[in-house]
Amino acid sequence: MSAEDKFYQLWQSKKVIAAPSKDILMRNATSVKRGLRNQLIRTIISIVAGAAIIINKLMTTAPTMITTWIGVAMLFIGMILYIIYSTGLIKILNPAINLPVFEYIQHMQRIREKQRFVQFNIFKVYFLMLSLGFCLYTIEFTRRFSNTVQILIYTVLLCWIFISWFFIEKKRIKKQETVISDVIENFQSLSDEKSDK
Repeated sequence: MSAEDKFYQLWQSKKVIAAPSKDILMRNATSVKRGLRNQLIRTIISIVAGAAIIINKLMTTAPTMITTWIGVAMLFIGMILYIIYSTGLIKILNPAINLPVFEYIQHMQRIREKQRFVQFNIFKVYFLMLSLGFCLYTIEFTRRFSNTVQILIYTVLLCWIFISWFFIEKKRIKKQETVISDVIENFQSLSDEKSDK
């Protein structure tokens, strides 16, 4: 028996796994979309809570340096920008859409593209504005400490920014991308199976 025959036999013995039914895929997709929507809502709530804390801090301390006000403005611009684009993504994450398979694939691809735009463009701007804003905001408050303490404060702040951006956020983005891509691939396999029949 030649290698080609063995390969042919192996290929013929391959079990064909049927794609899950449309109902199961729809429930899975709805669950994924609901999870993404809830995560965005939690993020927006935490951003609004952070803004409230910053406003409270401004009202109680009455900062005098221009860097503090520029930092606060950068923080709020980043927050508002992220909230605006995130609410646009929340609107298309409506879990109660009942479409044919091909149209649902297109719907999920639109969600993926919008999510990529928010994650890779808007979030970068948000995070840059947040990082620079915090660095400028803390200048006035760290001036009353010694140079050693100032260096320590900025080291901790920059380490937090570094860890958040390069580890936590990259992992979260990769996980969300994988989940949405899996849903799209499952719907495409269902679509391909229907077109083969």
